[in-house]
Amino acid sequence: MLGKTAGEVLASLSISPVGTEAPLQYLQPASTPTTASKDKADGRGGGPTPAAGACGTTAEKHFIDRHRTALIERVCNVTPILDRLLERGVVTQSGYDEIQAGNTTQDKTRKLLSGPIHSGGGKAKDVLFKILETQEPFLMDDLKGH
Repeated sequence: MLGKTAGEVLASLSISPVGTEAPLQYLQPASTPTTASKDKADGRGGGPTPAAGACGTTAEKHFIDRHRTALIERVCNVTPILDRLLERGVVTQSGYDEIQAGNTTQDKTRKLLSGPIHSGGGKAKDVLFKILETQEPFLMDDLKGH
C-alpha cells in the first residue's frame, strides 16, 4: 500500500453492504499477498497464469536440439535412418535424395536436422529419436548419460 493515496487505499477496500458490517480486521485491499496466498492454498492459483512460452520463456529443449552438434559429429548410419524417416513420412523422396547427395555423413546429418526434422517440429524429432535408439544405440546411450 506504500505509494498510494488515502483515497486509493479506501477505494480498494472490500466493504460489506449496510447491515452486514465486517469487523475492521477483515477489511483489506482486494489483492494482497495474504489473498494470493489463500488462493494458492485452496487451488485457485491467485489469478491467471501466462500461456506456455509467454514472455519469451521456452519449454525445455528437445533431446535432438540439445545434442545437435554431437549428432552431426557422431551419427554413422545416415542411410538406414533416412530410409525409416521416409517410410514414416517425415522425409519426402526429394528431401531424401537431396540429403543423400551430401558428401559426408556430417553434411547429410546437418541437412537432415536443418531441413525436414526442423520443419517437422516436435513430432519429427520424436520419430528421429526412436529411430536413433535402434540405429545408433551406443551413441544414444552415451548422449543420455547411461
